[in-house]
Amino acid sequence: MLELEDADHAYDVVLAANVIHLPDEPSKALGELERMCRPGGKIIISTKNGTTVMIDAGYNSARLEKR
Repeated sequence: MLELEDADHAYDVVLAANVIHLPDEPSKALGELERMCRPGGKIIISTKNGTTVMIDAGYNSARLEKR
């Protein structure tokens, strides 16, 4: 998750479902997700505790749902 082969700004939406806790450096993983997301796109991260966060490319985050 830290060195994905996808092109820069390749996706309108990037989803990380229940994996953000796995890397030793989650901040680097977030940077990689942002790199792959087009400007103005959305990054959606769900966690194993049921929290879902949507981030506008540029890290303006808003919590969408907590179960």
